[in-house]
Amino acid sequence: MKKPFKLNQATYYLPTDWSEVTYDQYVQITDLPDDLNGTEKATRIVAVVTGVPLETLEAAGIGLVVPLFDELAFMQEPPKAAMIEHVSIAGVNYYAQHITTVGELAAFDRVHNADSLTEGQKLPYILAILLRRMDSVASVKPTLLQKLLGRKTETDSARVEYEAFKNDESWVTKRAKLFGSMLSPSQVLGLASFFLLSARTSPTTTLRSSHLAAMAPRLRKLSAAISALSTVGQRRSTTWNRMFSSILRCYIWTLGRSLTSSSMIGK
Repeated sequence: MKKPFKLNQATYYLPTDWSEVTYDQYVQITDLPDDLNGTEKATRIVAVVTGVPLETLEAAGIGLVVPLFDELAFMQEPPKAAMIEHVSIAGVNYYAQHITTVGELAAFDRVHNADSLTEGQKLPYILAILLRRMDSVASVKPTLLQKLLGRKTETDSARVEYEAFKNDESWVTKRAKLFGSMLSPSQVLGLASFFLLSARTSPTTTLRSSHLAAMAPRLRKLSAAISALSTVGQRRSTTWNRMFSSILRCYIWTLGRSLTSSSMIGK
């Protein structure tokens, strides 16, 4: 549970573990410039996770900021990324789906090629394309023929229905912002792990067996494998390879930055 603290007669809240940090906050932390000194980095991290304006923290006493930063010791370890296939936001469930339409692929390529986004910032946009809200569970009643043939009618079979994807940039952006502001880094990385680990085996890669949960010691090998996805056999990348490559690149970049930030926090 977040810890409350007072500053200038206002109440703010400090997270006590990664589950209380949003993915957007996590990316802001991992995107902090590498040339910041320890004090600057600590102050900016506290500002990001508490919402206190940076100028207010810089004007505050050392006796406040240092203890607040010390409470963030959990950040010395990167967030866990156990594989998950769905998330719930405000009672609404979103489930992992696969790209099957031209519109979904076009939206995916638009995100993949967006130079304005860092690799870490791209993940919520990719999830906006790959996750679908479950709208309803529809009952499928037996037909008259099925009844005449003596099929059981006590319980109707159920069909799960998901929302339709909209290849609209504003729709994707709105959904990405929802995921970035409401999901924790562990949830976002866990969903990315699901797509990487559950995908069908491709003839151009054996990365499925690399157990992405243990990413840290394998970052270099996985990075090298990314370029191989589109060059093995001198063939053009398939849709699956493009998706796999993009998610893997985002995953590696984000976790790599997290490890760097954790190392700095531990100093």
